[in-house]
This record gives sequence, structure tokens and C-alpha cells, in this order.
Amino acid sequence: MKKLISLILAVGIIFCACACGKTAEPDALAEKTDDTENLEPDCYCDEYDSPDEDAPALSPVKDEKTDDKREETADVPPGEKPEENPGEKPAKKPEPVSAAPVFPQSAGLDDYEGLLKTRGENAGRKEFLNAVTEFTRDSAKRVLSENENGCYSPLSLYIALALCAAGSAGETREEMLSVLRARSAPELAKDCESLIKRLYADTEDYKITTANALFIDDDASVKDGYVKTATESFYAFLKTVDFADTQKATEEIKSFIKEHTAGKLEYQGEPDKSTRIDIINTLYFLSRWSDPFHEFSTRKETFHAPSGDVETDFMHKGAYRTSYFEGDGFLRLSLPFADGSRMVLVLPVAGRTRAVLDMGEAAFSGGTEKKARVILALPKFKIKNVWKLEDILMDMGIKKAFADADFSEMSEESLCISSVTQGTYIAVDEKGAEAAAYTEIAMKATAAFDPEEPVEIRFDRPFIYEIQAFDGTPLFTGVCADPAK
Repeated sequence: MKKLISLILAVGIIFCACACGKTAEPDALAEKTDDTENLEPDCYCDEYDSPDEDAPALSPVKDEKTDDKREETADVPPGEKPEENPGEKPAKKPEPVSAAPVFPQSAGLDDYEGLLKTRGENAGRKEFLNAVTEFTRDSAKRVLSENENGCYSPLSLYIALALCAAGSAGETREEMLSVLRARSAPELAKDCESLIKRLYADTEDYKITTANALFIDDDASVKDGYVKTATESFYAFLKTVDFADTQKATEEIKSFIKEHTAGKLEYQGEPDKSTRIDIINTLYFLSRWSDPFHEFSTRKETFHAPSGDVETDFMHKGAYRTSYFEGDGFLRLSLPFADGSRMVLVLPVAGRTRAVLDMGEAAFSGGTEKKARVILALPKFKIKNVWKLEDILMDMGIKKAFADADFSEMSEESLCISSVTQGTYIAVDEKGAEAAAYTEIAMKATAAFDPEEPVEIRFDRPFIYEIQAFDGTPLFTGVCADPAK
């Protein structure tokens, strides 16, 4: 009976090896048939030929079996070769590999029930939306200037920081959660997961896509728990790179950012050789107006920029019925997109842009509602920025993460944040708006309408704008100080 069992097992091993495109060596079979109680397959009959070839390795974690084999050969006398396993490949520095997440399905504008179902199943906590909004107002007034064009994505920065905070501990975590207005890292990760699912749309009609990635140095260690959170809650791509080869690492990051911002942004940095982990978030928005502007109505007019008057293209809408708001030193109205998102436009009184920025949420939700026929003149504009955000984040309260940091939930290594950079792009024209952002966090080792006369609202001086998702989540916010630039 024992011989029969051994024969069956040997045949099974030969069949498995053939199915994987490998040949079974006679010696290997003999070893297997000698022990019928502790059998482990020499091949992996799945999508990949072997566990170390092209499989989407989730993290460059320590391989205990490999280490044990190295220890066994350590005592071999000099001049004698250890017994070789014909089925085992020689150890070598791993090639860069990647793992890609599976993003949620998105419904088009013609699938109204599908849209409602997706948004309903992933309805976020009101407290979380309030937290993102508060973070937006607190950070935007520090980032944006009243005298310069600016486009900033608070959501891209928020998600990147949340992904980073998932690997923090101790006082470092306390500071990061405080700035992000979150109670705990696990709750924050779940909130971000729901947000990504709720906002995600990748159709011909409109797009709101966010992508996260961990670029991990090929000899850095990352804890399994952190990898699990990054991939499951943040839909993170995982890529191993050799940061010592800065040119190749830069090309990898540049390619990722370009792909996930529809080619609108190029990576402006270059990772340092000491970088251990590079956290990247991208955000891309594209939608058409629910009521587009007519191109034949676009004409050159004067915009009163801080540096002097300039001539630029203005889009126009004839008298149309809508609501606008009058506040302390500003007017505000919203232009809806076809997917339910909107662009909020805040027009400060001349010379009061800084004061309105400092108002925070009052500028975006306060004021007295007015109903009227509005004649609108809005300039076309296109803005690109690169922001360095380390000082701003430290000013907001994240200090430990940059020096005496604790990221022990991320790695066994002592890590800290070395830089935080954001690149942004926005273009607004007669058809709609397109906007993109990337945020990079580099980690290094340490030791009823009134039919009265129409109201004309001309955005012919510096104004504040914000693109909000259908649920009010701020995606991009900024200042248009000179649309002619």
C-alpha cells in the first residue's frame, strides 16, 4: 500500500510539473516519495510560473524559507559546494515588480439607477466630509496667494497623508490624525475607502479618478499589515524600485503620474538616493457643463489683474435664472456639471481676496441667497502649479513626522518624511473643466425667481474657485488672479 501511495504521488508531481511547463528531476521525485507525510509542491499551478516571476508581489517582505536555506549553507567547509537543488534558482537582486488594484465599476450618466446605487452603497459619514472640508479651508488659506494664480488639490494631499498616517504610531500618529480631523487611523482608512468608491467614475461622460502608489526601495522592508491597508482601503499600486538608480526611479514615478493624470502633469522632482518609500496620490477630474457656454459668445474683454489690466477671452451666458449669494465682501454662485459636480465661484470685492480666503467655509456656504436672472461673464483660464508643502504642514501641526518620527506600523526601519510636493493643473473653457493633481510624500530613513432686471456678475478681477464633487467633497480650489498668464 505504501508503494502504491508513493507511485500515485509521483505521478501527481509529474503531472503538476508538466502543467506548469517544468520537468521533474528524478532525484527530486525520489526525495518526495521517501516522505509521504510532509509533501509540498515544487510548482505553482496558477497564473504565474513561479512565486518570484512576474507575480504581483505585495511587498518586499523577508522570505523566511530563503533565509533558512542560507543559514543551512553557512556551515559548509571552505572549498566545498553546498548540495544544489535542481529546481531552485540562484539568489539575485529582485527586478522591479508591480501589483495593480482592481478599481470599482463606474456607471455612466445614462445609468441613473447605477449612479444612485453606487453612491448609496458608499455613502460616507457626514463627520468625515466635514473633516475633509475643514482641512481644505485650513490648508488652502496657507497655500494660496491673493496676487498669484493658484490651483491646489486638498483632497489629493488629504488622501496621501491618510495613507502615510496608516503607517504611523505614537505622537506622530496623534499629530497627523489631529490635522486630518480623524479619530483613529483604521477609521480614517475605511472612510477613505468609501470616499474612493463613492467618487470613482471613469466613463466617456465624466471622470473623477484617484490612484495611489507605494514606490518601495528594493531592499526596504514594509510590514504586511500596512500593505494590506494600502491595497484594500486605498487601492494602492505597489512597485519596487531601486532608488540608488535615480534616473530609472524618476522615470517610473513620472510614467505613473503621467498615466493617471491623462498626460496633463509631469513629475517635477527627482527622488533622493536615500528614499526608502515614495507615496504618490493622483487625482483627475473631467466633466462638461450641464449647460455649456456658446463659443460664438466668447470675446476679448478686460480683466483687472493685481499687476494691471489684461485682455483675455471671456465666456458669456445671457440672462438665465439662478441663485447667487451675497456675503460680507463677496458674491458667490455655482455652475453645475452634467454629473452633479459643480464649480463654486467666489468673487471678492476689489482688494479683498485675502480677506475672503481667510474667511474659510463662510465664503463657500455663507451669505444671503438672491434669486434673479443673471448675466454671467467668466474668463477662460488654465493654471499649473507646483507646491512645496512641508512648511505648511508643519505650521498646521504635523511636526514629528519630519524629524523624530514613528512610522513603526509601516516598516521596521526608522523612517521620516523628507518632502511633500504637489503638482496641479486646471483648464476651464466653454465645454467644461479638466483638472489634475499629484501629491508625493517621500520617506527616508533616520537614525422662485423674481422677474426683475438681470443682475450682471462679471468675474473681471481676481476670484476664488472650487470644484466640488456631487456630495460636496472639495476636489480643487484656487485663485484666478490673471487668466491671461
